[in-house]
Amino acid sequence: SSGINAEDELADNGCSKLVVKCRVMPSFVLILLRQYLRVDKVMYRVQETRIYAERDWDYAIREVTVREAGYGEVKGLGNVILFDEWAIGQHLPVTKCVRERLDFG
Repeated sequence: SSGINAEDELADNGCSKLVVKCRVMPSFVLILLRQYLRVDKVMYRVQETRIYAERDWDYAIREVTVREAGYGEVKGLGNVILFDEWAIGQHLPVTKCVRERLDFG
């Protein structure tokens, strides 16, 4: 399942969106938390947190990836990409990536 949990147009100066997607299967669970931020003519940021655990594990894996660029770095991509919150993420450089094990109990 998925849904937009929070959305704001930043007083008409951009967009901020928080989306959660969750997949629960008999053998595993996968959660995606994605925060998208666009400040018009200033910057873009996409932060994704993924949590994955298998049924027999006593731990989960969490990966946090942050992609970010100033407007000047991406303005040549064109409005189709600049205003597509999913497409722009592929064009932003990774500024942080952390993977860690979360033990239960």
